[in-house]
Formats: sequence, C-alpha cells, structure tokens
Amino acid sequence: MRAAESEQEVVGFHRDNHAMHAYRKRADGQWAFEVVHGSAALRPEPVGLGLPAAEIYQFVAPPLAEDGRVP
Repeated sequence: MRAAESEQEVVGFHRDNHAMHAYRKRADGQWAFEVVHGSAALRPEPVGLGLPAAEIYQFVAPPLAEDGRVP
C-alpha cells in the first residue's frame, strides 16, 4: 500500500460485496487491514464515530451469489 507519509487511515467502499476495507497505520509504521461488513461498524479513529455497514449499504442492491442469483 502506498500512501502519503501523513496518512493514518484509508477506507475503501466496495458495492459488489457490501464491505468496507480499512487500512490503518500502526505505531511501527506498518499497515493493518480490516474488513467490515454485515452488522459490524467501521470506527475511523480520526473521526471518532461508527459507520455501520448495514446502514452504508441499505440502498445498494445485495451482492449476487456465484451463480448470478440474488441470495
């Protein structure tokens, strides 16, 4: 992962699998990765509030099953 030196956290929103991917810089300078989906909430440390995945994706069509059908 490449980021600016001052970056502490990067979040990506993925509509195909209704998940948020969070990358957080640890004290040792390495990046930790977290996937948030379902009823879990993403808690961006710099902001200090929770972003429930279910609320973020409530108006997005559900991901399709491997056979192309809606589960």
